Amino acid sequence: MNKVLVAYFSASGVTKGVAQQLAEVTGGTLHEIKPAVAYTEADLDWRDIMYPKN
Repeated sequence: MNKVLVAYFSASGVTKGVAQQLAEVTGGTLHEIKPAVAYTEADLDWRDIMYPKN
């Protein structure tokens, strides 16, 4: 019998949804990886780097 673990990190929630679907399809156990320090909105704003504000 194969055992499946679906471990994921999702700062914005998109990856969480995909991980949940994978766990459902595979019958796997879902495990969220959490950062020691929560990310802020500024941390998650990747557009700051690619598209600096004038």
